[in-house]
Amino acid sequence: MHELSAIILTGGTSERMGADKAFLEIDGTPLVVRVAAALQRAGAVETIAVGGDLERLHALGIDARADNHPGEGPLGGLLTGLAAIGTDIAFVTACDHPALDPRLLRALAEQADRPGALVVVPVADDTRQVLAALFHTGCAEVLAARFAAGERSIRSALDALDPGAVVDVEGLPEGWFVDLDTPTDVRNYALRDGRSRD
Repeated sequence: MHELSAIILTGGTSERMGADKAFLEIDGTPLVVRVAAALQRAGAVETIAVGGDLERLHALGIDARADNHPGEGPLGGLLTGLAAIGTDIAFVTACDHPALDPRLLRALAEQADRPGALVVVPVADDTRQVLAALFHTGCAEVLAARFAAGERSIRSALDALDPGAVVDVEGLPEGWFVDLDTPTDVRNYALRDGRSRD
């Protein structure tokens, strides 16, 4: 497998949740710690968090970096992360993915050698899961140009890349892409997760 870094975006406002999602506890563990542990198990050589409450993140042992574009959406956080990592490829995710599976990174890494590939992104529920994808630092210049032009969506910014630069990976378990945006999502996840252990 390629030597990978991992970037966790922790700078969101968490408005729908009503509390900072990074520190929301699932089974007694803050979400950001849960996600970081999954990335470590997957073999990430470094994991950084971008944005959010840096002091609290550091207190949890997370290598957290200030977002160079605070309040400017996930594309700004992605660009900050790509500029900070020490490898050529990073798995990028959000802090609210409680079911992140190390096998996801391995499945995506298998596609990273395709000629011209700069982004390897899973597709679930007919949607590109751009916050659970691999990004090569070689895409940063094009994405930065889109950011400078006013784009803030990662998914939309990918349209500026050359054909073939974005590799879609289908057929992965949809449960790997659960995200928690509201208190109802948390309750539903806890119920489902509880049943899965029975």
